[in-house]
Amino acid sequence: MMAPADIVQFFARHFVSIGWTDQTPGERSSANKGLGQPFNVSAFAMEVSGEWFLVTAGHIIEDLKVSQRKGQVLTGFQLNDSWANLPDGAMALPIDFEYILARAHSLYDPDLGLDYACIHIGDHYKRLLQKGGIVPFDEMAWEKGLPDHPDFHIMIGIPSQWSSIDVRAHPPSQELNCVLFPIRDLDKLPENLQGKPHRFYGKLDEELHCPDGKLLTDLDGMSGAPIMAVKKTEDGKMHYWLVALQSAWLPSERIVIGNRVLVLGNAIRAVLIPSIRRTRQEND
Repeated sequence: MMAPADIVQFFARHFVSIGWTDQTPGERSSANKGLGQPFNVSAFAMEVSGEWFLVTAGHIIEDLKVSQRKGQVLTGFQLNDSWANLPDGAMALPIDFEYILARAHSLYDPDLGLDYACIHIGDHYKRLLQKGGIVPFDEMAWEKGLPDHPDFHIMIGIPSQWSSIDVRAHPPSQELNCVLFPIRDLDKLPENLQGKPHRFYGKLDEELHCPDGKLLTDLDGMSGAPIMAVKKTEDGKMHYWLVALQSAWLPSERIVIGNRVLVLGNAIRAVLIPSIRRTRQEND
């Protein structure tokens, strides 16, 4: 069962997708009547010690670095915050590819199951995202009071199966749908998935269908999506916390695999925040 539009919009206050078009000569540049192949990935805003970061999966940033080294032609980078209280017809925010790579930091090791990335957002983009209604997950959301036994989990993102490509646009754009998924607890964790406490595991509902009626079988586009824990607390209200970012999944068992955000938040505070402050002091 899908969440109503107003509930999606509420949680989309934290959600920002990153999009671009691959116009590398050959198959990619000839796609969509020669306009190129658009890509969009999930991300969200997170605040650590007063600094804003866009958080996504580490393999996304690593793949972009590889594409740059190989000389692929990636154009039209943009941040899309249009699901968060923006008026109809609002435009995505153009952003320079070099800006993204210069400010991106990855904690990525497939063997260890680490798949984190963050992009430090400067004041200019921070103001634009705030104007668009974006609210970051702050320490109260990702660090303080996380429940040991939440009532349920949810995940918000832009699955490619829910999207279509508009070839009338130049460059072409994906008509994206931001979707809120329920994630069920696993009764028992498979043995091959045990031993990685920094990971989150949950099960995707088997009754999730795309707008065309087909079963949701692929989470492409959801990498980097925030996973939230929800619990009714003693004050009688429903509260939510950021617990993980979506990284991978096992389609045969519909198991969602995430990386716990507390690990990333602590790493940002210990390593990146001092570096950001030193650089700022040197430039003052």
